[in-house]
Amino acid sequence: MVGIFDVRCRCGVGALFGLLVSNNVNVSLAMQLIATIFSILHYLWTGFVGYLPSLLTIVVIVLVGRFILKLVPAIFHSIKSRRIFP
Repeated sequence: MVGIFDVRCRCGVGALFGLLVSNNVNVSLAMQLIATIFSILHYLWTGFVGYLPSLLTIVVIVLVGRFILKLVPAIFHSIKSRRIFP
């Protein structure tokens, strides 16, 4: 099954290859340039995917921190109004 990203990616490669070949650029140079571009994109994608667990951890810590910061004043207000610890 071919995804929509794969189809767009292949169309983009064909367009880039056609552009490079039509401008009198050597075919091997065009292929080398395309391979370099894809290796850079692959490197960026694997770095992003590798960072996702750390990003999820940071998001959870921030959400728990916000919850605690909202909970602490409510607890102190309840203690002050004698609803907790009479």
